This record gives sequence, C-alpha cells and structure tokens, in this order.
Amino acid sequence: MAHILFADMSQAGLHTLRRALVLGHTVTFIRGTAVEHYTVDDSFRELVGRVDRLVEIPDTYDVDALCSAMAAVHVRHPVDAVISQCDPMMEALAVACERLGLRFTGARGMRNARDKARTREVLEAADVPSARFAVAHSIEDAVSAAGRIGYPVVVKPVSGMDSAMALHARGPAQVAAAAGRILAAAADPDAFPPVRALLARGVLVEEYLAGDLVSAEIGVLDGVTHRFLVCGRSRAKDNDCVEMGAVLPANVPPGQVDACFRYAEEVCRVLGLDLGVFHVEIMLTARGPVLVEVNPRVMGGVMTLLHKLLTGIDFCDHVIDIHLLRTPRPSPPAPDRTVTARRIMPRADGKLSDDLDLSWLDGAEPGIVNFENFRLAPGTPVRAQEVLGRFAVMGDTWAEAMARADALLPRFERCLGVPLYQSAPAAGRAGPRDGVPQEPAPSF
Repeated sequence: MAHILFADMSQAGLHTLRRALVLGHTVTFIRGTAVEHYTVDDSFRELVGRVDRLVEIPDTYDVDALCSAMAAVHVRHPVDAVISQCDPMMEALAVACERLGLRFTGARGMRNARDKARTREVLEAADVPSARFAVAHSIEDAVSAAGRIGYPVVVKPVSGMDSAMALHARGPAQVAAAAGRILAAAADPDAFPPVRALLARGVLVEEYLAGDLVSAEIGVLDGVTHRFLVCGRSRAKDNDCVEMGAVLPANVPPGQVDACFRYAEEVCRVLGLDLGVFHVEIMLTARGPVLVEVNPRVMGGVMTLLHKLLTGIDFCDHVIDIHLLRTPRPSPPAPDRTVTARRIMPRADGKLSDDLDLSWLDGAEPGIVNFENFRLAPGTPVRAQEVLGRFAVMGDTWAEAMARADALLPRFERCLGVPLYQSAPAAGRAGPRDGVPQEPAPSF
C-alpha cells in the first residue's frame, strides 16, 4: 500500500483521510494547532489515534514551516501522494510540494484558482466566458465599481472560504455594507493572521449571473480529464449567494451536462489546474455556462457522502486514486433518484431555545437519510450563517426530494427558536429528472 500525507483538512475532508485508512494505506497527518477547520471531538480524536504518524506544527499556512515538516516525513518515509481539502492553506501546500518535488496541483494553477480576481483575469485573457468584475480596497471603490458593472452585483472576498461574506447586492447601500464587513475582517487584530492576509487581497465586485447554479466534478491526471458528475444546488430565498445544500445529480438535460463538463475542462486547462479532483461551480445563463468559482479540491460539505448514498461509490476513492497517479474507475450512469442536503443556518446571531428537542428525528416520518449535529444543543449561542447541522433526504424524483428537504427547514426553525435561512422555492421547476420532456439543450 501507499504512503499518503494529509496536510490539514476541512471537516468534510476528514472523511478522505478516514477512507485512506480503511483502504489500508499508510497515513501521515500534518495538522496546524493555531487554527482548526474541523471539530475536535471524540470522533476526531479516534481518527487521529489511528493514523500512522501525526505531526503537529503551529501554522500550516507558513510555507517554510510546512515544507520543513513535510521534508522530515519524506526523508524517513517516502511520500507517494499529498492530499488536502483545507482551502486557506492550499497555496502554501502547493508551493511546499513544488520545493520538495512531490506531485500535487501546481502552485501557479492553485494561486490562479484561489485568487478569484486572478481567475477572472486569466479567463478573460483566454477568451473563456466569464463575468465582469473589479477589485476594491475601500468601500468607496466597491460602490464605484458596482456602478460601472451595473446592478445587481455580487460582493465577496477575493480569496474566501465557502460562501462566507458573499452577498447579492441590489444597490449601493448593500454593496457598502458587504464591502465593509470584508474590509473589517481583513483588519481584525484578533483574526488568525494568514486568514487576515487572504482577506486583505480585497473585495471582489462581480456581475450578477442569473441562472441555475451547478457544479462539475472532474479529475485531471496526466493531461486527461475524468468526468464524474454534475451536481445542482439549493440556494437561500433572500440571498442566493448562500448555498443551502447540494442536489445530486443536477436537474439539467444531457446536452447541458456535456456543456458543463466541456466548460469546466477548459477552465481547468486555462488556469493550470494540472493534477487533482476539482469542484467547478458554474451558472447556466442565457449565454451558456459561466464560471462562478473554481475550487482546487474535491467537492466539500456533505457532497461526497451524498454521492455514496446515491451511487454506492465512495467519491473519496477517486481523490485517492488520482493523487496516487492511478486512473480512477469510470463513474456509473446517474441513477434515477435524487438526493439533496440542507444546511441548518441562523439568519442572525442569537441563542438556541432552552427547550430544544430533536427527538422527532428518531422517527421515520421526516424521510431523512442522513443527519449531522454540529452545534444543536439547548441554549447554545450561535452566529449568523454558522452551519449548526445538516440533513439529507432522498426522493424518487427531483421534485419529491426538493419538496421533502424544503419542508423540513421550517420544522427545524420552530424547534431551534431562531430564524433560519430557508431555501428559494423549487416549485414549478420540473425537468428531466421528473420525466418532463425538455426542449433541446442549447449548444454552448
């Protein structure tokens, strides 16, 4: 078996580490102690207790420190693959791998993807369809940029994490507020310095893209692209920059699925994403697929679990295979069923009900096939947009799965005693996953 080095991980990424152990690989885990992007609980401690080598350093964002730790491991136990799913430190990891001669996503491609303004610049130079954009370093510049681009716009950090601090802004006041939050976070003396440095890259103001949000999940190995799946999204009712959860597979015709894959392949080629499994978020607009953002790592959150619930195949196997330079097995045809997840997120800071009772989840009535409790406990203080938990439901059709999931959110809201983000209505959008005849897909 191979020796795989995992360099810090997200909460979702820990499943890939666990899967490597199940497959019998030797595992080294280098983790930073200054900031953790996962919950340190009994499950985490059990997992870490099973790895072959645990290396702790203060800061995995520090290229020199990370490189030194990796070199020490590699000298004693040659490393066959390097894997991470921790967005903020991926640039440092790519540089460290290049210094050590270890195969990983190239540093140029990684920086092109992690810096969203650079992503837009590279696509624009290569004549790949993209959105109009500007970078601002003050509230005044952000408002001015939005005026030039034309409302509505999307305001978000140039280098962020998930959809944190992203806003669909319809006017100058909303742009000013969103830009102010990003700039304040970049200047926060209590914030972790490397995260503050990423936020200091500025405020990205982008053309608002209207359409259906999907993601193409692809792998790249030795110049060959491997197509896995196109996934859909549920978005929040009042801020469609906030993703409520994934939908597998996407509710789009085969012609659009092919167009999404072709577009994602071109994006990865132009940016220089040369090795890995990539999560390419795309808006299906009237003018064809247009990039929202590309994540230089595997799909996150609960999506790998949803893939296994839907297909019986652990998506982490694809990640491990590609990083071990092995051709992944072909993906099966998309099943007829649909599985979808929803995040449980407060709309504002608050405190959960002292009488919180989730015992109703023990029954079969909700139709939940998976439930994760991160911070759902009586009296817990919560922050706006914090993911407190997550659930997934299965349906025989897209419409059935979406209706089941959306109906559960108000029930959670009543139990928790705080306002939660709700999904934008999915009614009236029956499509190919529901057996409804479709017009031929446009040629993008």
